[in-house]
Amino acid sequence: MKKTALALLLISALSSCAQNQKNMNNSLKDLYKTVQYKDKAIEYRANIQVGACDFELFINDIPVEQYFGNVDGTFNTSTPINDAILKAGPQRWKLVLYPGYRNNNLTTSLSPNVFLEIEIEGLKHNPQGVETIAGPITLINTPQRKDENGKDIYLEAGKPTAVYEGTFNADVPYTLRGWSESADLRKENQDQLLKEVLAFYQKYSGYYAHKDITAIMNTVHDKEKERAQYFFQDAAGLQETYEDYTEFMSFPSPKVLPIEHYRLRFYGDGKVVTLERNDFPNIGEPVTRIVYNDENGKPVTEFMYGYLHRQKSGMPLEMIR
Repeated sequence: MKKTALALLLISALSSCAQNQKNMNNSLKDLYKTVQYKDKAIEYRANIQVGACDFELFINDIPVEQYFGNVDGTFNTSTPINDAILKAGPQRWKLVLYPGYRNNNLTTSLSPNVFLEIEIEGLKHNPQGVETIAGPITLINTPQRKDENGKDIYLEAGKPTAVYEGTFNADVPYTLRGWSESADLRKENQDQLLKEVLAFYQKYSGYYAHKDITAIMNTVHDKEKERAQYFFQDAAGLQETYEDYTEFMSFPSPKVLPIEHYRLRFYGDGKVVTLERNDFPNIGEPVTRIVYNDENGKPVTEFMYGYLHRQKSGMPLEMIR
């Protein structure tokens, strides 16, 4: 009788656990039901061309694109920036340039050949394709001066770094809380904060190591709820998001790598914090990584991105982006 009762309790517990996991999985997939203003959906993107230097581009003090590596060519991309936009109105941008690496050696001054061309545009996706409905807004083109021979060169050539700032307007229909009311983490004890941030990422990595999908879903739920809104995601988009989080389950022999070579970085005016790699050529990359071998036996590294905030002083850190 006791054995029967124990077996029933075990079956009930396992059923409850399975149901909780199913509910969390469905909860993420169902976030499209919370998305508003789908008829006003707009995707802002930064079209970036940067040559002969390393750089970081920030929108509202949130990094939206960066490059740290050899600077013999031109970095060219178009990157979405809605994740850094919490509400309509003026948005701050900042571009920071660094000399970068040549032949894997760090140089000390900005090159005369630095090239810059960055613009913002707002896009609407419809069955006919992609339509530009805002902009393009030019943030910066290469500032130049004449050298001693009368040749046009980059204005800040020879300097160790350069910073450019400004604003542009974004007409998004939503308003998100994000980190706008969060605690300023720069005011906390930095040694203790570092330990807490490191412990968070170690715990998060552990979820992947133990294939704990429910814990992963719990951790990312709030940030994915905001993501669903600022990208105006539908059911198919949320299904894809879920698969992005769970695809590691199918990797052949996946291995969660140790957290190492990191630095503490503050964003969002001190309200957002993360750990980033600080070793070349991994500078700026997330510290949480999975490595596996593809069908050809070649190692592939996948990153688990996550930026943290604290809603109020004394509360635990949570993932917000």
